[in-house]
Amino acid sequence: MSQHPRLETERLLLRKLALRDADAIFSSYAQDPEVTRYLPWKPHLKKTETIAFIKRFLADYHTGLSLNWIIEKSETTELTGMIALKINGLKQRGDSH
Repeated sequence: MSQHPRLETERLLLRKLALRDADAIFSSYAQDPEVTRYLPWKPHLKKTETIAFIKRFLADYHTGLSLNWIIEKSETTELTGMIALKINGLKQRGDSH
């Protein structure tokens, strides 16, 4: 995939997900049952689960299946969440259909 878009507003920064985000993701929401209540995955019991989660998202990014952003407050770089754009139905280069 070409360069990952970095998005900035006055209050927020959306940047590419990285393995270094594992501590912040785990401690801020991945292990919290109330936060993950409406997500398609269960709370992480160990940071290794968060690392595996990030690796899956990064693999999807490298194969062109998704774009993933960490959401941070612009002033403090405090992690506030994550968002993913899943790409479905794209044709491979050279596909004539």
